[in-house]
Amino acid sequence: MKALTLIPKKIKDIHLIQKTKDGLAIHKPAYVNIDFDEGFEIEKRENCIIISNKKCLVTLWRVGYGLHITIF
Repeated sequence: MKALTLIPKKIKDIHLIQKTKDGLAIHKPAYVNIDFDEGFEIEKRENCIIISNKKCLVTLWRVGYGLHITIF
């Protein structure tokens, strides 16, 4: 899966996003692991990037250092 290529380099550097065997790991400002499953998707919006799967949704703001996690 080419998940990391869909996320801008600046966002990957700010939040220390890494690809793991089973998903993506976001390390800053909080650690969250997002598994690759049937519902995994990355959505780019004007002011944020949304990474989601069937269990959680993570919003990363393009400006600033914001991170929001919603767990279903």
